[in-house]
Amino acid sequence: MTNVRNLLFISALPLFFVSFSTEVRGADALDPKKFTVCSASINSTEEADVVRKHLSSGKNRESFQFVELTQLGTPPDQTSGVVPDWFERACQSGIQCDMLVISAHFTSTGYFSDKTNPSPLRYPLRTENVEAHACSKDCSGILSNPREIFMMSCNTLATKKEDHRTPEKYLEILKNDGAIRSKAERAVEDRYGELGPTNREQTEFEFAGSFRLYGFKSTSQLADNNARYLDDYFNHIPDYSQHLQKDATLQMSKGLDQLQKFAPNLEMSSAFRETSFCQASGKYPDDGNTEKELWKNLCALRNEQTPLIDRLKLARSILSRPDVALYVPDLELFFEKHSPDVYPMSDEEKNELSTFSDLPNAKTFVLKEIEQKKDYPTLRKRLIQLAATMSWIDKDRAQALFVDVQNQLQNSDGWPTESAF
Repeated sequence: MTNVRNLLFISALPLFFVSFSTEVRGADALDPKKFTVCSASINSTEEADVVRKHLSSGKNRESFQFVELTQLGTPPDQTSGVVPDWFERACQSGIQCDMLVISAHFTSTGYFSDKTNPSPLRYPLRTENVEAHACSKDCSGILSNPREIFMMSCNTLATKKEDHRTPEKYLEILKNDGAIRSKAERAVEDRYGELGPTNREQTEFEFAGSFRLYGFKSTSQLADNNARYLDDYFNHIPDYSQHLQKDATLQMSKGLDQLQKFAPNLEMSSAFRETSFCQASGKYPDDGNTEKELWKNLCALRNEQTPLIDRLKLARSILSRPDVALYVPDLELFFEKHSPDVYPMSDEEKNELSTFSDLPNAKTFVLKEIEQKKDYPTLRKRLIQLAATMSWIDKDRAQALFVDVQNQLQNSDGWPTESAF
């Protein structure tokens, strides 16, 4: 057997699959001769149950072993509440994964379980944490080693294109699911708006190196329906060990010619033909060099080990780009942390920042967005703060706009005060 070892499933309630003798409780007990199926439970178990059933029986018996990542990352004495750093512990374990199946609620801010989940333990997985590991390349066993990643969640491979939901409807759904307003507005903007990369671009970056990414360009089916489609899929490939080895050979041959197109998994497409299922590749992103440049710049901007003056110069060059809209959410966060009001800047850094006022295209774009975001007050507030830091609006104008935003937030009720995700 080739060294193609580990599969990862992210689901959503704690899984205790004691019926499978091949389940392994820790990364140090793995058999290198077997494929390792990792699961990370976030919201439901149905999809992972199906995969475990097929990969622990028939021709697959003795070829696969299973690791539950949330259990791997949970302190032994914790039995309830949120486990915020389970993913960090899973990364540190050194686990290597060949396939990743994510079954959870999803927005661009991360994977989560909704407020109806009865589990005493919750395992949120923030996008910012995943992307930090993707930038530093220190969790490759989970993020880039998997050969196949099954994301059984809404919008994981969505672009900005419209679907059957309006932005207003999506915002209401997130509110009902327990999102605080700022996270809900951010998710709606990432899904339908102009600011920030698409969900698909985020996913392709987070799992860069993984050959096949399976997800949905719109709403996913309920977990029991997805489980039924997965059952049909695995029934058509009874020897999955052989499938993985053939796929590895295909990937190696494609690696010899980067110009070749990604070859989709037709069996998966057929099994999920009644849904908004689609597939992509972390190895061959749709936008190629442009997408790689986007994430190279974003990782550099986020890197706190890089001198601030260098990142200020990078920020200035980004604000001069025609695709500046993709970078605005990160620029907001960057200047929130590094504005002269909160960060002790050197004279050189202050001088560099002073040149940002002379960026007419970026200024025009951000001021236009401030006017267009009147129905999204938390997004508007961040844009106003960015414009004020850049000296694109004076202090009096900024204060007047902040008052408008505050009045709007005070007049809107029903939003959760603590986020479920």
